Amino acid sequence: MKKAKLSKCWRRVFGKAQYCGTISRMINQWRERVPAWWEQMFWAALLGSGAAVVLTLLVLAAYGVTYRGRIFPGVHVAGVDVGGLTPDEAVARLDAALTYPISGTVTLTYEGQSWQVNPINLGFALNNQAAAEEAYLVGRRRGLWTRLLERLRARQDGVDLPPVAVFNEAVALRYLDDLAAEVDRPTVEATLTLDGTEVIAKPGQVGQYLDRAGTLARLRQALPALQDVTVPLVVVQQPPEIADPGEAAQQLRQILSAPLKITLPHAAEDDPGPWIFDPQTLAPLLRITRVKDEQGAHFAIDLDTQPLRGFLERLAPELQRESANPRFIFNDDTHQLELIQAGVEGRTLKVEASLSALRKAILEGQHEVPLVLDLSPPAVSDDATAASLGITELVSQHTTYFYGSSA
Repeated sequence: MKKAKLSKCWRRVFGKAQYCGTISRMINQWRERVPAWWEQMFWAALLGSGAAVVLTLLVLAAYGVTYRGRIFPGVHVAGVDVGGLTPDEAVARLDAALTYPISGTVTLTYEGQSWQVNPINLGFALNNQAAAEEAYLVGRRRGLWTRLLERLRARQDGVDLPPVAVFNEAVALRYLDDLAAEVDRPTVEATLTLDGTEVIAKPGQVGQYLDRAGTLARLRQALPALQDVTVPLVVVQQPPEIADPGEAAQQLRQILSAPLKITLPHAAEDDPGPWIFDPQTLAPLLRITRVKDEQGAHFAIDLDTQPLRGFLERLAPELQRESANPRFIFNDDTHQLELIQAGVEGRTLKVEASLSALRKAILEGQHEVPLVLDLSPPAVSDDATAASLGITELVSQHTTYFYGSSA
């Protein structure tokens, strides 16, 4: 009788007769091999387990019905307990508890300066409505077992969700634009000029500007912590190409510190010179230029040599002199030559070489510069002897008469 009932039961479960017959035979074979008490225990355990599962499902279903429309217990948002509340009630609680955007303080700093601002004025706010909806979904998402596990975890260990933050960077950028007016500083290049003979040197200034993108990145990282925070501003330095004109300015001051004296080497009493150029005359010839080379950018001082070239070209004919041999008389008694007129050394002013020497000396700050001459000594020196000239006796003698003489 029992076997017949069992066969009917399996036939109801599996539907097809061939399957039911096979399974029935397997169960009958198993029942014949095991003791009756063991079979009773097996069915009791199976029925108990099934009852436990059904009971658990019923409890969990009842748990879900109990908190229908409300957030499950154990759920928090940014540390605020919202379990057991409806989403609207959770929003109200979060609004009251999470006041950081209005009451918090963000301190922006740079080189000893500081600016304090509330997060809301930087465009930072909290979307508590979205946070409450996210809290409500805990234990209500995905499959059955996932939902059950989330509910159990929230109940036992708690679930703390992060706040839903909104960062309106356009608002932050407007604030940073206003702040940049206090932080930004233009880059100023050094200047070097002459006012007459006065050297005017002004140092450059390192420029700086507020890096808005870099500062926004720091704010984006710091604000979600919902804590008062100090954020250093990101400021970019922009140095000038030339910051200090000091070296070139010192060179100019040295050049103009005294008159320029141009001298004639080996000058005789009746020779012209020296020639003096006062600083007022020399200053207009100086040129100040900005150059960039392997050493970087710097000021270079040069000289306009055209006026000096004109001076030298006008001076050259005045200094031009042909060489002339000395004049002697022959002493019959001593058979030696006696100097009666010294020889003359020829000279020519070397304009290009003198100009180059002047430019070099002036730029080096020298104040006395000799001209460069091309000297040509006479063929016969003043200390020549009769023997050196091959004279051993009087070569010729001439006498002239002129009107009014005593001859």
